[in-house]
Amino acid sequence: MLGEFGAVALSSLSQAWSSRWAGISKMGFPFKYATADASKIYCANEPFDVVENCKITKGRESQTIVSDLDGTLLRSRSSFPYFMLIAFEAGSPLRAAILLLLSPLAWVMYNFISESAGIKILIFLSFAGLRLSAIESAARGVLSKFYLEDMHSRSYRLFIACGRRCVVTANPRIMVEPFLKEYLEVEAVMGTEIQTTSGGYATGFVSASTDVLVGLNKRSAVKKYFGNDAPDIGLGDRESDYPFMSFCKVSPQTSDLFPTASSSP
Repeated sequence: MLGEFGAVALSSLSQAWSSRWAGISKMGFPFKYATADASKIYCANEPFDVVENCKITKGRESQTIVSDLDGTLLRSRSSFPYFMLIAFEAGSPLRAAILLLLSPLAWVMYNFISESAGIKILIFLSFAGLRLSAIESAARGVLSKFYLEDMHSRSYRLFIACGRRCVVTANPRIMVEPFLKEYLEVEAVMGTEIQTTSGGYATGFVSASTDVLVGLNKRSAVKKYFGNDAPDIGLGDRESDYPFMSFCKVSPQTSDLFPTASSSP
């Protein structure tokens, strides 16, 4: 396993690269461009309030909340640093270097084609050929520490105040579930499922039954889990969260308080 110093250095490098992506976006590249994602049209102008205006009071123990992860429970809108950590910790320095070199391709796909296409590239480069046990070990032993340091304080307070807590995210479930269940006591994690072999290895491909959970796929996952009993609160931060947020009774958004955070995958 990579030592703590190496993990911190690697995370800093990937965070700097994510910040560079954010700077490129602000210089003229639009965050949303021509895309095949239906979610870019569906509920695009929903008037959701920001979470800062949502009163966090006692008495929410009986309420159910469903939240996105990146940019919502976490301050950073980019999951790229966490894919880098998985590639390095569960894989090798060579795998992490390849991911870093090919990350501009994922950025282009994410911003100009579709979110799901960019995320599929990150998943393949980070996960293909890795043992599931190695991924789970890295997620539990390394990622949890960085997730804790990246928590969005206001969203966390609202999330933890509710009795039933669920997360829906485009990230692979195997990558985020250990942290969410152990530290936030989440009831259910609805994440992207990856294909595996009978020998316990990840193929790097996304399960066809769920595909990447963005846009309408997030709404479908939430609706499948809850049925007709809509959650009380839906928490998200971007257009592709609007479909599942509109299914919930109350839907505050996290405001963009962190200008260095990237809107890349």
